[in-house]
Amino acid sequence: MKIDTGDFLIFCGAALLLGGLYLVDPRLVLVAAGLLLLIVGVARLRRMP
Repeated sequence: MKIDTGDFLIFCGAALLLGGLYLVDPRLVLVAAGLLLLIVGVARLRRMP
């Protein structure tokens, strides 16, 4: 499985975002994770031919 640079940057940014949210409010992490998965899923669907 080849890791795309864009996907890697998105993953790193997501990890930092979720880590910061967890320090503020643990419940926000679930909401942010759901939104992130949705955004990544849509991006992957658009990238497919």
